[in-house]
Amino acid sequence: MRRWLKSRALAFGPLGRLYRERDELLVRVERRLAECRSLVRSLGIAAVAESSAAARRALTPLGRLYRQSRMLRRRLRMLEAAHAALTQKLGARARAADEKRAAIAGRPWWHSIDLGDGVVTPGRVYHSYLTRLAELLLPERLDGQSVLDIGAWDGFMSFEAERRGALRVVAYDLMPADHFGFALAKRLLGSRVEYVQGDVYDMKRSLFGGGFDLVIFCGVYYHLRHPLLALERIHDVCEGTLLLETQVLDARVVLASGEGVPLARLDPRLAEISLYQFHRFDELLHGDFSNWFVPNEKAVEAALYSSGFEPQRLAAWDERVAFRAKRLPGTPEYLRQN
Repeated sequence: MRRWLKSRALAFGPLGRLYRERDELLVRVERRLAECRSLVRSLGIAAVAESSAAARRALTPLGRLYRQSRMLRRRLRMLEAAHAALTQKLGARARAADEKRAAIAGRPWWHSIDLGDGVVTPGRVYHSYLTRLAELLLPERLDGQSVLDIGAWDGFMSFEAERRGALRVVAYDLMPADHFGFALAKRLLGSRVEYVQGDVYDMKRSLFGGGFDLVIFCGVYYHLRHPLLALERIHDVCEGTLLLETQVLDARVVLASGEGVPLARLDPRLAEISLYQFHRFDELLHGDFSNWFVPNEKAVEAALYSSGFEPQRLAAWDERVAFRAKRLPGTPEYLRQN
């Protein structure tokens, strides 16, 4: 009977209330801690430095119940503040994402550019493809280097060079910065990339205030009516390395019928000589009249040598090829011959 009365006193007396309050606080602390950690994972920031085990370690001696309750209340207040801050940050990120989505909607995009906050521009060229291309062409770090991106379009390669630490990046294209998505992407990214409007044939050092350590020349070569002249102009402004990626006809020559066949199918020996296929109309891509001279790989290599570069073939895939070309000192080959 005495033992039963003692258990009733523990359960319903002041001491029992303290035990129940302590347990309820511990449950609330653990629940709030779990919510905070979930928010932290969503935001991708440093974890909340808190552990429910720390609370449990303080829950052994009966005489410390009052102090334990105070400690749990303090921890709960701290977690409530952290939870409120994280929720506010998550809400701000969601609002920023909505603003970015609204800004990029209603205009065409060629490049799929990651603008942060889970927003990617709806470009015709997938972000995964552009990312793989950047991994193939660009060094892991570009700290301290100057970069020129010719035919920048929406600016994927320009922004990627900046992200990799380039000291100065200039995006160069024929159209104004706001004609494509460059100006908007730059604003949303908070980028420092410069934009210069101009023709590839008009490039000179005075236009940019000097030369560049790295020149990016992707997806432009076969759109030019004077591709060799363009390489001469690039040689004038390039002080280090040229990265060239282009369409080639090794995988597809367009026949008079419109059928595309591999170059080797016509004659395996054709791959050993420099060739260009001229497209007067939209034979290469229906509806696109901007394609003029499509080279084979041998022609690209020969053109680079002739223009004062030492090319290294990086890779070929589908109907594309990529070269890394080092600028050679002295007079370009074509000038020495003439």
